[in-house]
Amino acid sequence: MRGTICGYTGNIIQPVDEADNIQPQKNPPNFLVISLQHLHLCRTNVRYMPVKKIDKQELLHRCWEVFNRHGYHGTSVSMLAEATGLGKSGLMHHHLSKESLMLAVMEYAQETLRTMVFSVVREDLPPEQKLEKLLRRQNRLVKIERQGCFFANTALETGREGNFNEPIQQIWEEWKKAVASILKAIMSPEEAANTAYRLLLEYEGAIIMYKISNETQHLEQFVARAVALFGKKMQKKS
Repeated sequence: MRGTICGYTGNIIQPVDEADNIQPQKNPPNFLVISLQHLHLCRTNVRYMPVKKIDKQELLHRCWEVFNRHGYHGTSVSMLAEATGLGKSGLMHHHLSKESLMLAVMEYAQETLRTMVFSVVREDLPPEQKLEKLLRRQNRLVKIERQGCFFANTALETGREGNFNEPIQQIWEEWKKAVASILKAIMSPEEAANTAYRLLLEYEGAIIMYKISNETQHLEQFVARAVALFGKKMQKKS
């Protein structure tokens, strides 16, 4: 007979060997009785604590949803812990403070823009189609719960404190660089950079108008004006 005693698997009672004609003991020794009792206690009294695991990207996405919905100051550690299902201690095991978690979330949001939006620059499309596709993809992010631009919202809320200004400025520089690389097809590098800067300011204004009115026409009209730059430049060249 084989059994398990607190994780150890072995012979509890020696099996009968017919060749040697050895008979099992009718009254097992006291140590065996104690071991069997111990086995019963192990099986009935042990409680297994649930181990909650969450993928890093999923954790950051859930935290991003909370920060995007409530803002940095409006978000508590308890809200983040509930959203991730880790509890406060589990969440703080990954990130020592709300600020460090927010920085990780901003890196996650940056990478999302690079993958989903800026990657359009490398696609084999006419430049005007690239610009339109890039802006429409970003509009999809802007329309999530009508929250607008995560980076602009954070800048308006925490800009004077300066805790997150560096990653915000970094992603805006990447946005301008991506748009300018498309505009270089119809204008000089200097003019493309200046135009990309102007488009960034105009786009953030259109996002604010969309947020307060819930009218997507502000976003659509901006896309149309941006793409129309190609038509105007083509007309001038002709």
